[in-house]
Amino acid sequence: MNGQQMNRWRRLFVVAVGAVTLAGAMAQPSWAAPSESRTNAAEIQACDFIPPNHDPGVIRIVYQVGVQHNVNDKVMLAGFEAGWVESHMNNLPCGDKDSLGVFQQRPSQGWGTPEQILNVHYASTQFFTRAIDCDRRNPGYTAGQVAQCVQRSGFPDRYDENEAKARTLIAEARVGVGSVAGRAYLYGDAQHVTAVNTGGTLTNLSWSPGSGVVSADWGGGQLVGKSFGYVHDGLQHVFARSSDDTLRHFYQGGSNPPGVDDWNTVGLVASNPTGFAYGNQQHVFFRNQDNRLEHRFYDTVSGQVSGGVWGDTTFVGNPHAFVHRDQQHIFARTESGALVHWYWWPGIEPSVDNWGVTSGVASDPTGFSYLGNQHHVFYRNTDGNLEHRFFDDGSGTINGGVWLGGAFEGNPHAMTHGDQQHIFARKANGDLAHWYWWPGIDPGIDDWGAIGVVAGDPMGLSVAGQHHVFYRTTNGTLDHRFVNDVDGFRGGDNWGGSIAPD
Repeated sequence: MNGQQMNRWRRLFVVAVGAVTLAGAMAQPSWAAPSESRTNAAEIQACDFIPPNHDPGVIRIVYQVGVQHNVNDKVMLAGFEAGWVESHMNNLPCGDKDSLGVFQQRPSQGWGTPEQILNVHYASTQFFTRAIDCDRRNPGYTAGQVAQCVQRSGFPDRYDENEAKARTLIAEARVGVGSVAGRAYLYGDAQHVTAVNTGGTLTNLSWSPGSGVVSADWGGGQLVGKSFGYVHDGLQHVFARSSDDTLRHFYQGGSNPPGVDDWNTVGLVASNPTGFAYGNQQHVFFRNQDNRLEHRFYDTVSGQVSGGVWGDTTFVGNPHAFVHRDQQHIFARTESGALVHWYWWPGIEPSVDNWGVTSGVASDPTGFSYLGNQHHVFYRNTDGNLEHRFFDDGSGTINGGVWLGGAFEGNPHAMTHGDQQHIFARKANGDLAHWYWWPGIDPGIDDWGAIGVVAGDPMGLSVAGQHHVFYRTTNGTLDHRFVNDVDGFRGGDNWGGSIAPD
């Protein structure tokens, strides 16, 4: 990449110039072999024009990929500084020499094929995985220095010089992009935990630097089981199951009271719901009354709720869903203890496999996407230990094993924090079990000092510079613990509430 690209651009005539949407950027799986690999720079000519403004679709995708990788604020800023300097946050089909895309990555330098680089999700993943590594090795770098570490520009100062513009773009992107889904999630600068309370309604507990802990009762009638939430299109979206087996979808933004609807699910819901934000859509999955996987999604463009049943495979317990690249993955367990894995991406019908696990699954699975090239699942096995499986995109292989640390009860919760993997569970004596792993170490386990106090399945949350865990205590209140990345300080408090038992 060359800083002169701001003055001397090239046009790739074989690719049509057009507005980038999430659907267009995710038209095929990012690992799919292109029909033709065009890496000849002779086919690329200088761009006549660089749009003066950013493409809103591009900034949403870049931000979403950063969120999926749990990047810290500095690495996110590096991505937006780089994207603005290189392309004004547009998916350019042209550039200096053979540079292409939002980050002006070069096929000849090993960044991928032209088709891959012009997939904004793929390009963002390539940037952020390198930026995470650079930031870890150079903790004193500014965001611009991290960007330069990845981009290797001839004009390295330009990235930090555009910090203000990058922050403005991040703020815009944050409004339109969903957070990582779970019982705990981020909304603006506030940490939120939703739970069914002992009165059967939905409690939304939150903390922010400006307000401290706030407890709000969102109502919803009589609810059962566990809720979960995420942020999409500027709103909080929380899903729960009512006592009449209907989905309750709560949505709220700003100072407005929450609204509620049912997404055409009256009498269908037989499990806790799960789901995620996906581009311009909001998705939810649940076990229906026939013990099959039921799916609903709301499209913000059409304003319509759609969905259906994903196949005939039956299962028990509660499913767990997450996004990996442009793929949707849902895991559950059968009555005989086999793993069930449904998957879908643009261009295919929903499919199912078991990752070779035909027995031994004794809890609801949990899992995550890891650094854009692996997806992972964890569960309690029949010996009460933590079992792990993961699919590696590069090799196409499934690997895994048992993470030592002793038996536990209930359902584990897994999350990523930067390049770290964290899994939380509770032991029979009420101790917290916290497994952790990152590149270069073997899986370890500790308890974060939570001894004899954990009465419900814990839930984790990653935020910039900290990772958190929440759980119901023996008196029904919500306990909270966290660890600072910089100094390893471990803190915590109690958020109150009156949470119904699992």
